[in-house]
Amino acid sequence: MVSNPAGRPMTEAQREYLKLLSEQAEEPFDDSLDEDAATRRIEELREVTGKGVHDRDPDEPVERPE
Repeated sequence: MVSNPAGRPMTEAQREYLKLLSEQAEEPFDDSLDEDAATRRIEELREVTGKGVHDRDPDEPVERPE
């Protein structure tokens, strides 16, 4: 993974997603996070909200409608 030189600010996509997740988790939104910190915070909030958490076995085939 490439490190974030000079603490670049979070991307607009991160800002929007972080704001949404913060609202859903009823957690404060921190607009001052850099790109790396925003990534970590998004992962934390995804766990809190259940977004991106899968309960199925990853080796189990996915049934797709025909």
